[in-house]
Amino acid sequence: MGAGVVALAGVVGIAISAFAAPQSPRYVLRDVVIPPFDIREYASPLQSYRAYVRDHSDDTLFTVTGLPKDARVRLATMDEYNGMVYNVSDSGVGSSGAFSQARTNMSADAKGAEATVRFEIGDLESVWMPDAGAVRSITFDGDHADDLRRTAHYNEATETGVVTAGLGKGDAYTLDSVIPAVPSDEQLAKQKFAPVSLPKQQGVPKDLADVASTAVAEASTPIEQVRALQQFLSEDGFFSHGLEGQPLSRAGHGAERISTLLGSQQMIGDDEQYATAMALMARELGIPARVVMGFYPDEDQAGGGVFTANGDNLHAWVEVAFDKAGWVPFDPTPPEDQVPSDQTTKPKADPKPQVLQPPPPPQEPVDLPPTVADDRGSDDEDGFDAALLWMIVSIGVGSLSVLAVLLAPFIVIGVLKAARRRKRRQAERASDRISGGWDELVDRASDLGAPVRPGATRQEDAGVLTSAFAEPRVATLAHRADVEVFGPAEPTPADIDAFWTEVDALVGGMGRSRSFWRRLRARLSIRSLLEGTRFALPPRSTADAGRTPERADAADPSAQENE
Repeated sequence: MGAGVVALAGVVGIAISAFAAPQSPRYVLRDVVIPPFDIREYASPLQSYRAYVRDHSDDTLFTVTGLPKDARVRLATMDEYNGMVYNVSDSGVGSSGAFSQARTNMSADAKGAEATVRFEIGDLESVWMPDAGAVRSITFDGDHADDLRRTAHYNEATETGVVTAGLGKGDAYTLDSVIPAVPSDEQLAKQKFAPVSLPKQQGVPKDLADVASTAVAEASTPIEQVRALQQFLSEDGFFSHGLEGQPLSRAGHGAERISTLLGSQQMIGDDEQYATAMALMARELGIPARVVMGFYPDEDQAGGGVFTANGDNLHAWVEVAFDKAGWVPFDPTPPEDQVPSDQTTKPKADPKPQVLQPPPPPQEPVDLPPTVADDRGSDDEDGFDAALLWMIVSIGVGSLSVLAVLLAPFIVIGVLKAARRRKRRQAERASDRISGGWDELVDRASDLGAPVRPGATRQEDAGVLTSAFAEPRVATLAHRADVEVFGPAEPTPADIDAFWTEVDALVGGMGRSRSFWRRLRARLSIRSLLEGTRFALPPRSTADAGRTPERADAADPSAQENE
């Protein structure tokens, strides 16, 4: 009877479900809800400036039709600096990270000349959408028009557009924009700086404020101060992308690179460094400034029918906010033909006028003593002294042997650490290269005396390193490593290069915070090499994290023995 009841219930249930099943598909909320848009998920485009210039100098990234004369194509606007990179901020409404869904009634308060501008994408592959002026509406066309329209976002405060679906070859769109007029210096003569809220700068070089104050010492009005900063860089600096055949100019715009630019006998760089330097100096003086990356044609090509954007006409400039004029662009980069040469590095010769000298008076002949034959044998006729040569060779070999023994620990340990770094840097998976960069930072910090613990998370390690070296940028790098490793997409080569560049900058800063003898001990330290093996050294006490290097070494004699 029990079996019969179960069988009957199964037959009835199947029959009823056939009629009661819904005709429409079943949706699960977690499958259709789109997560909130976060612009900080994408790397700053300014990090890829030199790559665009080097790899796409002649490639057609995109073409623009209907671009008014003197108008510029904006790719991104950045107003936050953390000592390593200029990026968009996430500080709220009005910031460079405040994006909203694109619509048809944007930039309602914009003033200027109306223009219809069409963009056709070529080799550009980016989420940053090129635009011109203040955009009122966007119309996409092409095979991916619907995807682009659904994922398009726009920031009215910075006039920057983003398409999270990504722009690619064949995509096209038309903008209805308002192109603002650029005011002259006479119109800005009595204008004050606008009361704009910008995020606080971090990691700015220490001497930057003094350099900026010296540059604007003779300026009295706001526009004169900005022009003084611009002319200090554009007139005293030299231009170079650092490509083949050009003067050496390192890429990047971290604090160390900007300090090198302003502290060298000759300032050598390109738009990436000069725009960053001017914006940082302006902010140190309380001037509201931000960095913009984009494209614009040369003066002889402005106003043409079609503008072709490539790496050769990519630029970065600075915008400063004035009270009644809005954001005004300034170009601090020296002209491309202003390059360093031997004449600028060597002192100029100061030749003296030639004076005809009178001839010397005649000399009386000198009476020489009679020649005496020298019966002594020449030293060169003696036989070769083999004993002296053997002694010299023995001393040289002995000295080299002693030197080799003294340097052997440095060489062996250096080779092992270099091989470990190369293995991490060239890992097969992109995410493993990011993880390897973080491991390299932790190992170098451990050799310098940081009490890191095996098996700790990146955030835990970041807390230890921040306390040990007073370096707040480590926490930002740890968060970035987690995003790159556990994110939905593999990090790009540019992301990996930028991450390792930040790692090297932090390692250099940690080394400089230690004494010479502590850095020497770190070179010979095998703690990080033994980590994870049965010969691993016991972990350091976390109580040493807040001590200065000298006090920590004095208070922990066992650490010296372990090293």
